[in-house]
Amino acid sequence: MKTYNFTIVITPDETTGYFVTCPALPGLVTQGETLEEAQAMAADAIQCHVESMIEDGLPIPEDKPTIATSISIKVADGSAKRDFSAGEYGGEHQEIPDKFATIERTIVELKAKAIPPGTHCTVAPPPWSEDKSVSTVR
Repeated sequence: MKTYNFTIVITPDETTGYFVTCPALPGLVTQGETLEEAQAMAADAIQCHVESMIEDGLPIPEDKPTIATSISIKVADGSAKRDFSAGEYGGEHQEIPDKFATIERTIVELKAKAIPPGTHCTVAPPPWSEDKSVSTVR
């Protein structure tokens, strides 16, 4: 019998208690009403997942280092709202200020390059923009 170690991320949730994910096993999600129950549910879910991978002849992924941090963001007021039924979602984009469009395009491009989870990227507006705020994307 082999022992595997995995990092889990436990997030308090007002409606269900605690929400649990495992960065090394994307898609593995569970929850528990108490912290102890959430940890037990995570151990059970990970064990079942790993046993299934072994049965299917799949490699067991290495644990991924996880960094939890907080960031501050600026959110545009109502005048810069975007129509989410538009553009890549099926129609025409509303007008949005260039500085927000530039940041949005950069974030979409970064996501399209499939940046591994935990990678930090700094997104800054162009030098000519009046907005000098910087966003960090994880």
